[in-house]
Amino acid sequence: METKILEQKENKLIGRNEIKFEIVYEQKAPVRAEAVESIATAAGAQKDFLVLNRMANVFGVHKLAGMVHVYKSKEDMIRYETRNILVRNKLAEKKVKAVAAPAAKKKGGK
Repeated sequence: METKILEQKENKLIGRNEIKFEIVYEQKAPVRAEAVESIATAAGAQKDFLVLNRMANVFGVHKLAGMVHVYKSKEDMIRYETRNILVRNKLAEKKVKAVAAPAAKKKGGK
């Protein structure tokens, strides 16, 4: 598996680096955790502050392309990333909705 950093842009307003990447693989496409590890190594970033936003297979070749955000602090990461992206990256827990018990039905008439 070979990881290439295609473009790296610093977003000073939000306090993060936005990195476009490409991963070339041999047999099986890497899972999310393997991709994050590979990108963190290639970019020289901490894996704990790296959020994988987008990752997709390139049609017809053994290649993945996508984008990650690398934050300077965990507080910034939680503030600016959407909840579903944090859950997908296993950086936050999924909220479970409480299901109300069905109301008891009355017997009899009206």
